[in-house]
Amino acid sequence: MLPATAGQHAWVWSPPWMRTFAGIGLAAGDAEFIAATVHIAELGAERNPGVATLAGVALQVRGLVEGDVRLLGRAVDVLRTAPRPIILAQALADHAQALRAAGDGQGTREADPVVK
Repeated sequence: MLPATAGQHAWVWSPPWMRTFAGIGLAAGDAEFIAATVHIAELGAERNPGVATLAGVALQVRGLVEGDVRLLGRAVDVLRTAPRPIILAQALADHAQALRAAGDGQGTREADPVVK
């Protein structure tokens, strides 16, 4: 069996699955699986330069795994330029949760409206 990074099957590279897999890995506490999801998300962005959805999801997955509020905020910024509002909504939720966990219930940044 080939590893996910060697294949081209769409489900492995689908942006919504990248975030979902990271969440599953975190819930299971499986460090190897978590590292693989980060790698696949970042590889997808690297192989598709200029694709905002993949770049944003890569930032989101890394930020989620590392608990990095700044990376999650960058993911939101990038995903605001992408055509996938559901993925943006998930990134906004991850960012908000990280802000709350960091003790910032009001948010540390000016939020742009999602719908303009």
